[in-house]
Amino acid sequence: MGLVVRERLKVLGLPREVAEVRVERTFDSTGEPAGYLYVLLRGGADYAKRPSSWFAAIEGAVSGAWRERNPEMWPYVHFRTVREQALLDAKSSLRQ
Repeated sequence: MGLVVRERLKVLGLPREVAEVRVERTFDSTGEPAGYLYVLLRGGADYAKRPSSWFAAIEGAVSGAWRERNPEMWPYVHFRTVREQALLDAKSSLRQ
């Protein structure tokens, strides 16, 4: 899984709550090439209370940057907290 570096996040103008964006190049359910973009949010905030427009702005910036560099691959943007990702990473490492 790749990682979008912090400098690129600054260029996109993402909120400080975005810790990183992880990228997985794979195929979607139709077999077409796709990018799964995981926006990892810092803990401590109640994201359930954020308006959908806050998430939509982040999704638009991330998917737009992806499409500029990868026009042949559709971006699928997902949101997780850093803690949720750490739990998934730990679970994945146990399976290996």
